[in-house]
Amino acid sequence: MHRQALRRQLGFVPEERDIDWLYRLITLLDRYPHLGAAADLAQLTRPEAWGLYCYLSRLALG
Repeated sequence: MHRQALRRQLGFVPEERDIDWLYRLITLLDRYPHLGAAADLAQLTRPEAWGLYCYLSRLALG
C-alpha cells in the first residue's frame, strides 16, 4: 500500500513518519474485526488513529 491508498482508507494523507504505525494499525484492525473500528477509520483524525493504535497494540500484547 502506498500513501494514496492509505489516504483512501484513512481519510488523510499520512506523513512518511506515520506510515509504519498506520500499516500496523490496519493489521491490528484486521486482527480484531469484532471491535468494529475499521469502519470508522476514515473518519478518525491522526491523533484519534494514534490512540486507537496504542489501544490495539496493548490489547495484542495481552
